[in-house]
Amino acid sequence: MIISNTNAKELSSSHCNGHNYTVLFPENVSDLYELENNAFILGNGTNTIFVNKQKSQIVSLKKLTKFDIRGKTVLAETGVLLPNLINSLKPLNLGGLEFTYPIPTTLGGAIYQNFGAYEKTISELILEVHCFDLKNKKTITLTKEDCAFGYRDSIFKTNELIITSALLQLETIHQIDIKATCDSFKLKRESSYPLAYTLGSIFKNPPGLSAGKLIDDCGFKGYAHKTVMVCESHANVIVCNKESQSEDFIELLTLIQTTVTTKKNITLIPEIVVY
Repeated sequence: MIISNTNAKELSSSHCNGHNYTVLFPENVSDLYELENNAFILGNGTNTIFVNKQKSQIVSLKKLTKFDIRGKTVLAETGVLLPNLINSLKPLNLGGLEFTYPIPTTLGGAIYQNFGAYEKTISELILEVHCFDLKNKKTITLTKEDCAFGYRDSIFKTNELIITSALLQLETIHQIDIKATCDSFKLKRESSYPLAYTLGSIFKNPPGLSAGKLIDDCGFKGYAHKTVMVCESHANVIVCNKESQSEDFIELLTLIQTTVTTKKNITLIPEIVVY
């Protein structure tokens, strides 16, 4: 187990400045037996903002990065970055994860929130998920059905299970096509909003509606608040910089949420995780 003193900006893809935290980095599943029941589990921080002072153990799983390709399946640990996994599978003409590219999310983080884009979700590739039961201190295996996947949702949001690895079903796709698809999705994402210093989409889309359009209709596109601002090209994204503060991020998020509720009578649900 590696223990490090880390600032908020190093734990979140927003790179917002904030408090310092003591962070545990397990190097194998055995290290998980040392964790407290209320430990806060973190992947690569692509959808997490750190605002409050430390109130529990913070555990980063980014050291768990091994994977094993087995025919048309891959057994990958929770901390492997999806862009790295995609690039490792590509020479073998194995695909299916291209819709996530080039978001630097971990496999575990993607499964936790059932990452989705371009009419695809990570749950479509899941065969089984291996977990550590934090409360009962034991390892278990869940089927795809056990995971109760939904829109930006899974069973892992409501219990004390830590995703340790997953078995994914891949597709036979020529590496040239994989590269072309990845390049296309990268261009689409970059044309919508900057990939650096953001957490991607902040709010879930209400049923049948677009959170971005609702926010835009309320006049927030390009709106600046202290050290952060709403993206000029995608109103559901908050853009930060090296000077941004975590508190400013949350203040803007709350202002957007309150305004949309007042003007549209719709409560936007955050897609991100706030510590």
